[in-house]
Amino acid sequence: MLQKNKMLYGLLILFVGFAMSINTATAQVTGEDMQQQSQNAIQGKVVDASNGQPVADATVKVQGSDQEVTTDENGMFTINAMSAQGQSGVTLVITKDGYQEMSKTVQPQQMSQSGEPMTFELEPQQGSGSGQGDY
Repeated sequence: MLQKNKMLYGLLILFVGFAMSINTATAQVTGEDMQQQSQNAIQGKVVDASNGQPVADATVKVQGSDQEVTTDENGMFTINAMSAQGQSGVTLVITKDGYQEMSKTVQPQQMSQSGEPMTFELEPQQGSGSGQGDY
């Protein structure tokens, strides 16, 4: 009986050690994935080209993918461009009612390298104003 318990205890230790090594390998892959995603993230701020004010609730899409985000109340956004990134960069399409649609290609070396968000200026549509305070 004692011999059997020692054998079971040994198998239990072996199993726990194996399970822990799998968990560690998974954590390392996850960490690498997160680093890769942050390297391919585009941080930006959308502003009104006529007055420099932030544009909230603008839609920012990565052309050729289903990735899409909306700017916050300060016009800020972060979008992961990893899957669509090519040698020539990615094209962002920014839309908001009352503004002209904007397309801009962002090169890989511009993506979150400086730590500062990129600024994207939306032009108000002719005759519509910015929609901010025009009553």
